[in-house]
Amino acid sequence: MKFNCGLTREEKDKLREAEDSRIWNEIYNYITQWHDWFAWYPVRVGSKDCRWLETVERLGTYHPYDVWNEEHYTFVYKAKQ
Repeated sequence: MKFNCGLTREEKDKLREAEDSRIWNEIYNYITQWHDWFAWYPVRVGSKDCRWLETVERLGTYHPYDVWNEEHYTFVYKAKQ
């Protein structure tokens, strides 16, 4: 009997990698532009000006690798206009 048994493991892996790449690109594009963010912990938005438990604007900078060979983002915040 002949039937369609679906994609091979390699085909599934390729599709999964493409989807993961697309998702990470969307996340990167979102984080590296100014976007609204709820300050669920205190953040500095200016000199002697911190905000907590309110919406602020946030901009992320991507750092591919640090001393421990890990990827991470740093963020800058500003008060929402």
